[in-house]
Amino acid sequence: QTMRTTTLGFAVISALLLPTLSENRQPQKVNAVLAPVMGDPEVVFYGGTSPGSCDDFDLPDMAARAWRDINGTVTLANSWATSRFSTGPSLGAVKHSCNVVFNSTMSGVNSLYSDNEWMCAAYLADDNVTVMGYMHQEYHGWEHNNCTIPGGGRNKVESCWMVAITSTISHDGGRTFKHTAEPPNHLVAAAPLQYDPDHSEFGYGDPSGIIRNRVDGYYYTTLHSRTTHGVVRPGTGLMRTANVKDWKSWRCWNGTAFSVEFVDPYAVPRPDPTTLGQHVCAPLPTLGFTVLQIRWSEYFSRYVAVGQGVYKYPNGTSTSAYLYTLSAAKDEQLTQWESPPRLLRPKLEATIGVTENYAAILDERSLSANFETIGQTAWFYYTRQTRSVSGPCSNPPNCRDAMRQPIDFGSVKQIWTSSFEIL
Repeated sequence: QTMRTTTLGFAVISALLLPTLSENRQPQKVNAVLAPVMGDPEVVFYGGTSPGSCDDFDLPDMAARAWRDINGTVTLANSWATSRFSTGPSLGAVKHSCNVVFNSTMSGVNSLYSDNEWMCAAYLADDNVTVMGYMHQEYHGWEHNNCTIPGGGRNKVESCWMVAITSTISHDGGRTFKHTAEPPNHLVAAAPLQYDPDHSEFGYGDPSGIIRNRVDGYYYTTLHSRTTHGVVRPGTGLMRTANVKDWKSWRCWNGTAFSVEFVDPYAVPRPDPTTLGQHVCAPLPTLGFTVLQIRWSEYFSRYVAVGQGVYKYPNGTSTSAYLYTLSAAKDEQLTQWESPPRLLRPKLEATIGVTENYAAILDERSLSANFETIGQTAWFYYTRQTRSVSGPCSNPPNCRDAMRQPIDFGSVKQIWTSSFEIL
């Protein structure tokens, strides 16, 4: 496919080497900046108050996930807390539907973990029928008169906010979803601390797309802790399971092993306060950005993590804006990653009336039912949000469109092969 290049910058990538490398060979550090070729952007669907959307809250508000069922139908998921999908015969031919496949309960009972839920990590199981929807859950204290921080929280979105990972399931290939169990028994991962109306956002959330490790067969996803609270530290954690359909089987990395078992802080009896430190994830020190996706790159022969964060250039300078980032893993369990990550492309910022978020890379030609592989060329998906009224949007905060651009890594292979052995 021929691409017309664009002058927009792109994200940082980090990669993981597979254990099939001989034991006595170690990857070298690379400080070069990636410069993949980007094609022209195109709209996947118009969201929010943009013309053509289903309603004001039909928003692309998460990184894109996709799967292909046994009949070849592709489902693309990248919606808000009201889950709507796009379906079609291929990634490039999906049509956005106004049908709601899962609607958040918006429960004001914080112990139920069923307030606002985003389907951030959907995965088609091996039976080709069951789709697990792992959710980013946000309890918004300011919406339930349960916020003591001045201002009520919404004018300072970091306040009065507790996040967790919960679970939904579809038994019809993704047409409808429901909680895996009655809340709070659908809980997957939470901080071992109850909601605190006097504290800024805390907890475990933002699961990246699930990836099945081609070496050990486990299913992996990252999770993100936004702030320090008690025994919980900020940063990107990693959890895995041998059974993607068992939402209680996920175990988090503690720095040496996947042995952290999550607990419900509201359970009776309450968790032992002297052992709460045994139920928290260890942040991965070399993944200093929010991971939105992990995929296997057939072109680079390594796992790569796509995300966004503040980028530090090799000369020590850094940017003030968030950037899309890409990093490569260096061990079979995805716990060690190349650092610093690579700049893939800067995000457009509010200074020009547009912001961007939620990066993901999907490859139409992936043989994986869950699009877990990417090649030399693929598609870069993201959300574009307008901040001005100069365009066709009547309510700027809700003017969000799902976008994608073709991406070609061919121009950067020399940088990678000069420092890593391509298996």
